[in-house]
Amino acid sequence: GINSPLGVNTLLTNFTADFKKIVSDKKIKYTSEELDEFIEDGKLILGEFILPENRKRYFPRDKYELLGIEIEINEPILNNLNIVGFLDIVLREKLSGDIKIIDFKTSTRGWSSEKEDFTKLSQLRMYKALYSRKYNIPLNKIHVEYFILKRKVYDNSKVAYPQTRLIPFKPTSYKPEIDETLSEFTKFVSSVFTPKGEFIPDKEYKKMPSDKQCKYCQYAKDKSCDKKKKVVKL
Repeated sequence: GINSPLGVNTLLTNFTADFKKIVSDKKIKYTSEELDEFIEDGKLILGEFILPENRKRYFPRDKYELLGIEIEINEPILNNLNIVGFLDIVLREKLSGDIKIIDFKTSTRGWSSEKEDFTKLSQLRMYKALYSRKYNIPLNKIHVEYFILKRKVYDNSKVAYPQTRLIPFKPTSYKPEIDETLSEFTKFVSSVFTPKGEFIPDKEYKKMPSDKQCKYCQYAKDKSCDKKKKVVKL
């Protein structure tokens, strides 16, 4: 079982092999030090995640039943186009029948300003709207939650409270917020695609990354990129 030393070692070994394969398949450039660091961070996150007390705390089997992992959502949105998404985990509360949609996000040290970022929060609000539409479930019966997985934590001997790598965050997802999310998304779709669902060519889309993101940006070595603004022609 996963609680046995053998089960834990097997999980971490599989994680290492899968992570290296994904990095290789995607042809991601990295140094051996960077690869080792990310693998070690992943192992530490997994090690904490699978602790029996954490599984019982966040995913109590007496409270929830698992409906699925990576559940596909494929729904029409506008201009003969569908929006496709995969829900990391979907649970159903046994007593109320309410649905909980959970999305995992890795982060270096957790979220701060991200908790107020409309674009980031729009993902789960969109999922909630589409899940409601697909399965004919009222919005007030669906709850959404981000599960932030921190790669780095402070030394517990130097802080007042023990640090954890697992941070649940429940964004608000009331109907007005969902309506705004859908409105903004459909505006974007209508500006990029024709009513027949054809891509509008020769249109510029601007991306304004943070300084941190430049480290991982595929355009970072582009001499024309000022690392503050990149205009990408799709």
